[in-house]
Amino acid sequence: MKKYWAIAVMLALVACDRFGRDILFSEPLPMGSRDLARFAGLHQGLYVQADDTLHQLQVLPRTVLLRTWSNYGRVGRAAVDSLRRGARELTESGAWGLSWHLHAEPMGADSARVSLLTIDTLFQLTDSTRHRLRWRGGYYYLNTADSTDGTWETRRLSVRGHRLWLADFGSDSTHRTALRRLLALPDVPLSGAYVIQLSPRNQPLLLRASELWRADAPFYRR
Repeated sequence: MKKYWAIAVMLALVACDRFGRDILFSEPLPMGSRDLARFAGLHQGLYVQADDTLHQLQVLPRTVLLRTWSNYGRVGRAAVDSLRRGARELTESGAWGLSWHLHAEPMGADSARVSLLTIDTLFQLTDSTRHRLRWRGGYYYLNTADSTDGTWETRRLSVRGHRLWLADFGSDSTHRTALRRLLALPDVPLSGAYVIQLSPRNQPLLLRASELWRADAPFYRR
């Protein structure tokens, strides 16, 4: 029954689409904006994608969660036990910073219809040395400190009416080429880690250049 556990883990990781972390910043974005204690109440809630309701984003007062459901259909009782044990052990170990929750609907004495909920904590305000939440120009900026060198990973989130967008700073070769052109930085590598040194001159360009930010399809309030 180990194969069912392995399949569950693999699909959960694929479904949980983590953003890249290759482009970092020397300081939290935006410089000069105050730190917020929480997300505004009118922006909190559960959001789903129009064509994929199994892919959900939940905004809590101090946390953003990515929730992904994976359906496995009808499986045998032994497989259910293996999946449940694997999900529990992985969640308790804190593997990849994710948690798994197995839902099994009995179908007779020896089988069940199984679905797996994967929860990825994309951002959580704990303390100001690790996380900074800021706002400017209609966007929340979700800053998370790199634990090794004091640099920062930044995502941004916007809510307009019932729609929500979550974006990271693009790190593929197309985005890096655009970054080179915008800031006249020929030393930006087309792959691997790179730290942008923020300044009063380049920050406005970085915030306004929507072509540098990579967003999924919008989520809609449920």
